[in-house]
Amino acid sequence: MISMLGQIDQNFATHNVSCKNFGVGDYNQDGIWEDTIEPEEFTAVVNLQNLDRNAVEFLTQNGGTVDVQHAFFFHLNTGQQVYHERQLLTGTIKASIVSVLFHGEISKFRVRYADNRPHHFFCSAYIEMLKDV
Repeated sequence: MISMLGQIDQNFATHNVSCKNFGVGDYNQDGIWEDTIEPEEFTAVVNLQNLDRNAVEFLTQNGGTVDVQHAFFFHLNTGQQVYHERQLLTGTIKASIVSVLFHGEISKFRVRYADNRPHHFFCSAYIEMLKDV
């Protein structure tokens, strides 16, 4: 018999989240984001999971750092999507902001990496808490 004991993280916490996706835009000379398309907001219920060793290695593979106490992983199976920051020929898309009621306070997170598969109604994302927000 196959046992998955020890293979599945038992720490699943359900949270209501509010996600804000930014459209194509760019930072101006003062470092302030300017949208060329209005941001899109939606809410969802997700299970926030702690990062495992493989996720930390993935997020730090290019010399970055991850605060593992304030970084989480979640899935969206509703067809909605979140995005990490990326450059396009027409501008930049800023990383989505995820707001979570966390330990009695609303905490804001930015998406570090997102895997979107809209044809399967699937999105998984690594998020990290924003400091000083």
